[in-house]
Amino acid sequence: MQWHIHALDNGLEDWVDHGVEFYIKRFRHPFEVNVFSYPLPKKKRLPSINTLEAESQILLQPLQKQDFVVCLDEHGSSFSSIELATKISQWHHNAHRICFLLGGPDGHHHDTKTRANMKLSLSRMTMPHGLARLVLIEQLYRAMTLMCHHPYHRP
Repeated sequence: MQWHIHALDNGLEDWVDHGVEFYIKRFRHPFEVNVFSYPLPKKKRLPSINTLEAESQILLQPLQKQDFVVCLDEHGSSFSSIELATKISQWHHNAHRICFLLGGPDGHHHDTKTRANMKLSLSRMTMPHGLARLVLIEQLYRAMTLMCHHPYHRP
């Protein structure tokens, strides 16, 4: 099972990188997680509408037609950890690869939301992108442990 995280950012704090690395090292076969970071387009050169469009092109370009795409969005669906693990397991019946998209500070362009098979909200609270990435990777690790009946998750 391949999980890809595609994220726009201009560099993250060291603690985020360390946290993400901590969880990535813990994933085991057949689960594979890859994180791809892309620099945010320069806003000074583009009006805000064009910035969102440029961000969308960056995020959508590496996707394959058969990918199941999950767009992280504050207005998306929220799930418990167990519900998310169940959803991910279901999504894998239709796709070999699940791609999670984390947009820039102004959210996602319409094209990105249209391409997404699912819009996911990690929380009703606003959080910085680095923290969102860390929460996502921890929840993916938790989903893996739930699917493997590992004792990491305690109800």
